[in-house]
Amino acid sequence: MDWRRFVIGRWSWKRPFYSLAAVYGLLALFAVSCADKIIFMPQAPSYSDHEQGLIRLTTSSKESVAAVYYPASPGKPTLIYAHGNAEDLGQSVELYQAWNAMGLGVLAYDYPGYGLSTGKPSEASCFRAAESAWEYLTKKGIPASSIIVVGRSIGRQWTEHLAGCGKISSWPRVDFSVHFHVCGKDSLADFTG
Repeated sequence: MDWRRFVIGRWSWKRPFYSLAAVYGLLALFAVSCADKIIFMPQAPSYSDHEQGLIRLTTSSKESVAAVYYPASPGKPTLIYAHGNAEDLGQSVELYQAWNAMGLGVLAYDYPGYGLSTGKPSEASCFRAAESAWEYLTKKGIPASSIIVVGRSIGRQWTEHLAGCGKISSWPRVDFSVHFHVCGKDSLADFTG
């Protein structure tokens, strides 16, 4: 028996296409099975339990999500901030404080499995974390028209989720890696004037 024919098989013009389809199928299977490990890259926490303004949110699946909350000045909106995939809550504290110094309220949250949050990072758990941040603000009596959701990098997906759930009716887009979604306003100038 010829070993080449046994390993390679009989040549036909269909064979390269079958090979490509098999390679594509194996890559797709790999991507699906490892997606969360590829997308989510939690680091060791860059903050401690003693961070100023640190609170705990609870998702619908009972995951504990670390967040920081700085209240807004009267008449100013509150931002919900969702960070990127390879950072945590503590790496942007200066940004939250700068926004708060402008009078804006800020609720920034970690994803499950990130920082001091419990659970495992996944698309579904991040959606639950975004929903718990929204619920926290609305239970505090902050109207939807005064909430701006901000997503950096992968965090934009979670802000889009809030819009898709009907929590946010309209928003302008600012094109610079941090995207603002503003409910009921035509521009960010409506808030800073």
